[in-house]
Amino acid sequence: GGGMGCVAPTPSRAEILHIPAAEGWDGSAVITTSNYATVRVEDSSDISREAGCLEQLLSLVHTAATPSGGCYQLRAVVVPMLRTDGKWRAWDSSPDGVRMQCVFQQDPRDYMGGLMKMALKTKTFYAAVDPTQSGSRGYADLYRQLEVAGQEGYFISSIFHRPLREYPARSGHVACLVCQRYAGVPACARQYKAVKCDMQVTKAGLSMPSLAERLSEYSNAGYRIACCYRPPLYPSGRTSVRGGCGAAKGPSYELHIIFEQTSLNYKMAFVDVPCAGGKDSIDAQQYLEVIHRGAEQGWELAGVVDMMDGSIDCVMGKGTVTLRLLFQALENPKFAVNEKREYSAVSDESVESLQQIVIQA
Repeated sequence: GGGMGCVAPTPSRAEILHIPAAEGWDGSAVITTSNYATVRVEDSSDISREAGCLEQLLSLVHTAATPSGGCYQLRAVVVPMLRTDGKWRAWDSSPDGVRMQCVFQQDPRDYMGGLMKMALKTKTFYAAVDPTQSGSRGYADLYRQLEVAGQEGYFISSIFHRPLREYPARSGHVACLVCQRYAGVPACARQYKAVKCDMQVTKAGLSMPSLAERLSEYSNAGYRIACCYRPPLYPSGRTSVRGGCGAAKGPSYELHIIFEQTSLNYKMAFVDVPCAGGKDSIDAQQYLEVIHRGAEQGWELAGVVDMMDGSIDCVMGKGTVTLRLLFQALENPKFAVNEKREYSAVSDESVESLQQIVIQA
């Protein structure tokens, strides 16, 4: 096979996703767990209110980072979107709010050969984001917070926004940056770079034509993926690819990939996972199982991207959405991984070898 990643058909009970072990894997599986928080939906660009609105979610993060919680790092916050009656909304919801799924991981190699566990110190930054401004001006505050976090030695665990009541966001929104580092260990400054990757609507569906190129470009320049962030901007005319309730085609969405400058080498891969859901719920186990399978083979979750094709049959009350999972693995796990977590990424030869993510009956 040639490029990175593959698009999988809609899975059935009889199909399982097989992910090969990372090349050179030393047998140390990345340990994965997950939990969800219910967050109320409210349109607001007031940064001072965010901590209270996200209290339940941030409590999960803090608990998981303690020794009693397992010393887990937050790797992604997942909120699949659905388009119905010409409007976007968070799919997995209840009268109490939207369920935001948190995925946590722990690499045993980070803990001095497993002889001891170190708690993670968590810090939350908030940034005002206005994607309606041209160029990168609307993200100036977000990028500034990335720089501050890096100077303080934090690795970026996840960037997300609280679900909004109404899309598109009329006057910007607040992005939440969850950052973590090992407590009691001297902090090492980190350098981050945000890179925009367009998500384009085509006749065949949503695509990210520049993704493989961006991953190759920055991995060869000595970077790893810290996390991914998709702003909640849905201008009029941008709609679902698959059809459904009054959907039509429109222009592109955008994804921001946050890269961290590194010194060790990482391999990267991605796979698309179709997930089925009902009117107000989606079974998170569909994508969590794939994340677990990758972790068991030495692949760390690097990001979860909603491909914005969520649609539902208005009569049957059932639909699907595609989530793109980004993975990365240390190229030579036998190297000692220090507190700075210095990872980079992938050679051209490694990219060619990653086209092995397949569906097996």
